[in-house]
Formats: sequence, C-alpha cells, structure tokens
Amino acid sequence: MKYFADAKEAKQIDALSSEDYNISSEILMERAACAAAEFIKKHISINQKILAVSGNGNNGGDASAVARILYEDGYNVALYMPYYEKMSESARIQYDIAMKSGVNCVFALRPDYFDVIIDGLFGIGLNRDVKDTDYIIINQINNSGAKVFAIDIPSGINASTGAVMGIAINAYATVTFGVMKAGLLLSPGNEHAGIVHVAKAAFPGKALDRICRRNFYYEREDLCLLPKRYDDANKGTYGKLLVIAGSYGMSGAAELCAKAAYHSGCGLVRIFTDENNRVVLQKNVPEAVISCYNTGEGLCRQDIMDMLDWADVVAIGPGMGKSEISAELLDIVINNIKVPVVIDADAINLLAEKKDYRKIIRNSVITPHLKEMSRLSGKKIKDMQKDMVEFAKQNSSESIILVLKNSRTVVSNGERVYVNTSGNDGMATAGSGDVLTGIIASFMAQGLDRYTAASVGVYVHGLAGDAACECIGHYALTATDIINSLGEVLI
Repeated sequence: MKYFADAKEAKQIDALSSEDYNISSEILMERAACAAAEFIKKHISINQKILAVSGNGNNGGDASAVARILYEDGYNVALYMPYYEKMSESARIQYDIAMKSGVNCVFALRPDYFDVIIDGLFGIGLNRDVKDTDYIIINQINNSGAKVFAIDIPSGINASTGAVMGIAINAYATVTFGVMKAGLLLSPGNEHAGIVHVAKAAFPGKALDRICRRNFYYEREDLCLLPKRYDDANKGTYGKLLVIAGSYGMSGAAELCAKAAYHSGCGLVRIFTDENNRVVLQKNVPEAVISCYNTGEGLCRQDIMDMLDWADVVAIGPGMGKSEISAELLDIVINNIKVPVVIDADAINLLAEKKDYRKIIRNSVITPHLKEMSRLSGKKIKDMQKDMVEFAKQNSSESIILVLKNSRTVVSNGERVYVNTSGNDGMATAGSGDVLTGIIASFMAQGLDRYTAASVGVYVHGLAGDAACECIGHYALTATDIINSLGEVLI
C-alpha cells in the first residue's frame, strides 16, 4: 500500500526533515527540482518553448529551480515571476540562481506563446480562494493550449480536500514530492492533476514513517491481501454468506449481490428474499440456496434465527424496499446477529429512520452513497464533500466500518482512511453497489477482517469495472459486466 498526506502532514514532514534530520530547505528544494525536471523531460522535446510560472512561496522556488535545471540541459526555458518583492527567502534564492545561470526572465504573461508551462504559482499551503491577478494567470494558462506540468499540486487545489479554491490549473501531469497528497486523490482535485508522479525527494524515510501511517491507497501489488486459497479446501472453507435482499419485483439486486459473492470466491451463498423471487433466482443463480418469506403471511422469526446461526457473514439491504416487513427483518437481524454484517441500500435508509444508528449496530460494514449518508447523518451532501476524509473518520469506528461511496470512495474505521483510486464513470450504473456489497461480504466470509475486506473489496470492484470498461467502453458498462470481469482481477 501507498500512504498519502494532507497539507498539515506534508508540512510536518518538511519541518521534521530540516529540524530533526538537519536537511536544509535548499537541499530539499534542489532534490525535488531535479526529480521534477527528470520527469518533465520524459514528456517533452528539446525544441519546445517552456515557461515556468513561479509564485512567491517555496513552490515558486521549486519552479525556478526546475527552469534552471532544464536550461542547463539545453532546453528553451523562460521564467515568469509576478511577485518578486513578496518572495520567500528560499524562493528568492532559487530565482536569483536561475537568473545568474542565464534563464530568460519575462515580465508579461503570454502563455499561448509557449508549448509547455511549469506551474509553480501555489503549493500545498493554499487555504483561500484564488482571486484577482492569480485568477487571471490560472485562467490564461488553462486556455493557452500548452502542456502543463504542476509542481507538487495544481495551483488552486486544496491539498487536504481536493477542493477547487475558486479556480485551478488543469494539468497534463503533476509531480508531487515524497508522498502522495490527499488533494490529488480526492475529487475534483484528481481531475485537475492529470498523470500523477510521486517523486522521491530528500525527505528521510523515518520522517515519512513518523507522519504517514494512517491514510493510504492501494496499487496492484496489494492484491496479495486477498483471501488465501488452499489445495485441500471445500466449500465450507471459503465461508457461508447469508444475503437478505430483494422484495416483490426486485430480484435483480439479490441476484447481483449473490453472483458477485460467488465470483469473488465465497464458498456458499444463501439468499433470503420474497417468495415471488424464488423461481427467477433459482434459474439465474442455481449455485445459491434460496429461502423465502411470504409477504402476506409475515416472517417466521425462528427460521431467520436459524439462518443467522448458519451464516459466517450476513449482507442485508439490496432491493429490500422500506416496507413494514423489511423494517421488521432488519430489526431482527441487528438485534440478534452474532457474526459480521454488511448493511447496504434500503437497510441503510431504514436505519436512517432510527434515532441513532451508531448505538444499535455493531460488528458491521455500512456502504452508503452520499445521498444515503446524508439521510443517515443529517448532513448536507455539499458539507460532506468539503472534507470527505475527515467526515468519514468522524462517522465511523472500530465497530462501524464506513464505506462512503463516491467517484473516489473513502473507507474508514475512525482512525485509518483508505481512498480508492480504481474504477471509472461507466460504473455509475444500476446494480453496481449491489455487486460491491457481494464482494465485500464474500471477502469477509473468507476470513478477512472487516476493514481489510471493505478496502480491498472497493479496490477490486473498481479494477473489475476498469477491466470491463476496456472491453465494452464507458457507455455500455453494466453491473453484470463488473461481475463477469472479476475473473480478470482475481487470478
């Protein structure tokens, strides 16, 4: 796994490197600039016209240093500094070195004249909206048609939340230093960042370890966290999952959830659903055991208790509806369950009608999208989006793992935060959430702890969506395609 930092943590890493490890800011800046220059050279040609735009902070110093390094390597580089009088000491040193080295300084911004622009206007410390001259500069750069490389983070993006602070650079690529920044992972910051390259800087590994151990994202090698498979296994080895899903005319949600669980390795799946769904589910999911209730006759409590005793994990909610019988079923489950439970969809909406869901559920994973979470928490969606990481931490705990679904899904247990980087817009389709519930519950049934199952499940779900998208494109992708692509990921 890879770790990421917010703006405060990134500044702490910088301070630790200087104060505890005696690495000066000049060394840090030079190493960062060398790394950025090497990356940029791989994406441009020697005959292109390059402009470095340097702000008055350390990010501007980075840009000046990159300009000088590229100039020394034979590139056609100019430097634009709109705030020379307000520059920090480190930025001024780098600017002066660039000037003395022969880098051309321009005093009027003509971004459309250049093929490549290096954005060093603002760094990770930006905490206010961009206005006035800065707004005009960013707007001109975005409209220039040049290939833009952002230094550390695109100017105008909040490094902690990914928010656009009035306006932000649309980068072709971003070179960030030492550790990934939260604002480059979260939406909409990730959409402005382009290709993100985490360059090794001069930060000591111990400084990074002291600060960055709570927040992370996965890459392909982390699929080693998947449940283990065994040569001498039987279906019981890989867990028994009870899926409580589907209401009258809503068999599809139960089907998708159960199929996803089987396709992600679960040994045995039992579906408990409305009697009207029996025939279609027996036909479409012949591997599953089908148990039913009859809405007109009500629930048999003892049958439900027996199923809860049978299961290693329970998933409840997809397609359940909000009828009285669904509410009763949820109450029986949450008051009697002794195994981990995944709570999704209508089960979340039913929870939202209760006084305080956090006092009545435990040993759980809940998987709301933003609208469901708004009902559950009483918070407006726009307020949640201001800082998804912090919101997820505050609304989760060791007992309640929160999978907050969005274009960048966030998973938290109240202390650690996972931000997902897999997936695509084609997955914004009916049934995609039911598939995710089946995957997470399957991994839990196979023995993963709830937090690992939730975070790895989200990642695998996105990878399967990406594999499906490569075959059929964004527009045609369905939830069934995600299920059918799981085999390309889980090998």
